[in-house]
Order: sequence, then structure tokens, then C-alpha cells
Amino acid sequence: MPYTARQLAGLEALGVTPWILRESLQTGATKTAVTQSATSELETISAPENLGSWLLSQPVAQFKFRGKSLELLGREDAEVLLVMPSLPLSETAGRLLNDMLRSINLDPRSTCMVALGEGSLLPESTLTHRVHAGTRAVLFFSTPHISNDMRADHYFELPSAHGFCLPELHTLQQTPQLKRQAWNSLKALQDRLGR
Repeated sequence: MPYTARQLAGLEALGVTPWILRESLQTGATKTAVTQSATSELETISAPENLGSWLLSQPVAQFKFRGKSLELLGREDAEVLLVMPSLPLSETAGRLLNDMLRSINLDPRSTCMVALGEGSLLPESTLTHRVHAGTRAVLFFSTPHISNDMRADHYFELPSAHGFCLPELHTLQQTPQLKRQAWNSLKALQDRLGR
């Protein structure tokens, strides 16, 4: 029996990929993922091990902040890069992020925040140019589609830094059970940074 639109929306909001059992005349019963049309490549990464290379190839978005057009917030030479789906953050999301960073003894002012976007596909506008020799970690706040597919520790490989995938802040605010997952990733980040 197929899912109703309401059931699909509920499962998608929870970050669960629903499966339906479809009878096919030629092949018998086959499992088919029900996917809604992806609004961006951010929601359709094929495998967790590809996340690091995919992330580094993404363009950095420009956003408006206090009347200026920016590509980053914070220190350009920061050792921790925060990659957000969009910027600037709402007041409550900003408070949640500050609390999360302070819980692992990381000063929010000593980080660099960027947002992924449609931007130019010129090589100098990709995330690769925001990860430098002093970058020790990248925290990627992703959509539920990606974070649910990640391994238990939500760690991914980058050439010169440690990468961690956390659910986006808006999702964390609405889904308390994901806070445990985020806390485990933050503790792993704290261990890797030696704080």
C-alpha cells in the first residue's frame, strides 16, 4: 500500500527515506525508494565516502549581513570551518550554535562560517579555497538526507582536515533526538582538536 502525501511529508521531515514494496510483472517484488525531486545536489549525495570530495567542490555562496555582501563570517584563518546550508543564521539558531561550540571549549569568534550556494563554478569560489593549511576541522551542518546516511560517528575524510557532519541547526531545534547524534559528533571533534 503506498504512502499518503502526509505520511511521506512526515517521514521526510524526520529524515527517513521511505520504502514501498512494488509488484512488477517482469521482476517480481522489488524495493523502490520513494524520493521527491531534489531541490539541490546537497540532498542527493550517492555515498558517505564521497562527501568530502563533493563538499570541497561546492561553490561558496554570497549572503547579505549587516548591509554588506559577504562570503564568510569570522576569521579567515580559523582552525575550524563551519559549513552551513545558508547564512545569516536566525537568532535562535545562532544561540544554539554558540552553545554547541562553547560546550566543547571552542570560542565561536575563532571560527569561520561559510554557506554553500549556487554561486559561480570558478575554481577560486569553491570550498577548497576556504580550507587552508591551518584548518584542523570542518563541521558540515547538512540536510537530514545526508546526515542520516552518514556512518555512526558522522566523520568523513578531507585531504588536510577532519570533517564532521551534523544535522542543520533548524532540524536540531525541531528534533530533540538528533541532539544526541550532534553531541557525539561534537565530542569527537573535541577529541580530535585535543581540547
